[in-house]
Amino acid sequence: MKFSDIDKEQWPQLKPYLDTILLPITGLTGSEEPWEATLGLEELRDLIDAAEGPVRGRVVVYPAYHYIRETTIQEELQEICHRLRMNGFVYIILAIRADILPQIDKHYCDLLLSYSDYKGTALGSMKKDVQQKIVSMWNAKLTHSKM
Repeated sequence: MKFSDIDKEQWPQLKPYLDTILLPITGLTGSEEPWEATLGLEELRDLIDAAEGPVRGRVVVYPAYHYIRETTIQEELQEICHRLRMNGFVYIILAIRADILPQIDKHYCDLLLSYSDYKGTALGSMKKDVQQKIVSMWNAKLTHSKM
């Protein structure tokens, strides 16, 4: 479900069921050629489609975080994830382009999806794998909270 599909009046009723947020991270720096930016956005779109489709109704897709500064990306994402948790999201999924993977620390999110893991993979296979990862994330946290 896209963030723009939720209006102010619906949110209180939907909030208990929409416990997972998907934050796309484009990772643009401003130094990309137009075709490179387009390719990155297309890759991220495919990853979002794979993540959103199979689990629609529980995952809220937020607007993409487009531009990064390599020196501050960790702190920025940590702060954003903290604020999202304070807003009630239990699970945070970061969906990223392949070329920024080394800069991302997974400790402040529950799942990190990278397009680089799926380059050359059929969309159907990508969707199946992403769905399994999301369900495993949910199950792991439930299992851990019962201990």
